[in-house]
Amino acid sequence: MSADITAILEDLAAGRIDTAEANRRIAAAGQDQPTSGVTSGPDCGPGPRHGASEDDAPGADSSSLGGFTIPSEAKEGLRSAWRVVSGMADSVGETVASTVSSGSRRASGGNDSERSVDMTTDLDRVRINCSGRRIRLIGDRSIPGVQIGGKHTRRRIGRVVEIGIDGHLAPDLGVLKRFRLPTGMDGVKDLSFGREVTVRVHPDLPVDIELSGGSLRASGVERFGRVRVTAGVTEIDGVHQIEDGLFQAGSGSITGRIDTGRSQIRVESGNLNIKLAGGSNVSVRGKAQTGMISWPEGGEVDEYVMGNGSARLDLTCLVGRIAVRAL
Repeated sequence: MSADITAILEDLAAGRIDTAEANRRIAAAGQDQPTSGVTSGPDCGPGPRHGASEDDAPGADSSSLGGFTIPSEAKEGLRSAWRVVSGMADSVGETVASTVSSGSRRASGGNDSERSVDMTTDLDRVRINCSGRRIRLIGDRSIPGVQIGGKHTRRRIGRVVEIGIDGHLAPDLGVLKRFRLPTGMDGVKDLSFGREVTVRVHPDLPVDIELSGGSLRASGVERFGRVRVTAGVTEIDGVHQIEDGLFQAGSGSITGRIDTGRSQIRVESGNLNIKLAGGSNVSVRGKAQTGMISWPEGGEVDEYVMGNGSARLDLTCLVGRIAVRAL
């Protein structure tokens, strides 16, 4: 093997050139190499004359390359090795190209416009982080995973989808430039917190949500994991379990049939109404420090049982008020 071909193969292995460039260089190197049988003399004229090639010479089994004789078996082995190297390089290039293209598609999907986006079904949890926006969360069994309508960002970590919804805490005066003044309460809400973002999830998927300075309206979502609400308004309907809820400086209403697992809700400041729907099967225990907890039957009690109390709901009120009602 000549030094030129060796250098070309080394460049290809190091990734400095691709297969097309390597083929071009090898072809050029083959044309530049002198062939065997070069003679000059009075019978050949004044100039050099190339001798017969290996295909023209009778019984020739070898050729000359760079002053070395390469048998035909070695040449065939070199061609086979080159085909293997070229195939491996092409497969690696296709893999890298597909990875880059999928990564670019994922990156482009990270910032979605205001259109609905369907996610895959192999999910274990949905996490929503919202600041200064209105969210409408709907449990829909026709949705296999999660569907988002509105401006958002999202990313997937394993079997968890994280959704980011960022807004502005100041009024949006851009609508005034278009001469479209609000004509109703919904228009006033759009002016203050922007348009509502609708998120549809399968009811069996647990949802974690963190809300700051916005509002949340949820219906049909049966399981909530970690809930954090700061200076926001919350309205949750149709819930069966809230694993860990914390409400700060806001107001909220929770309605549902609490009948599974263990739930705990802590109110550090603000007001929270908890309405236990018919069919609830829960034991509610409350602990108030400087706040107050009111019970369905009145009086100063620290536990209320509905049904046989198989589920459990722990309430803690630091500064504020929690009202428990049975429907």
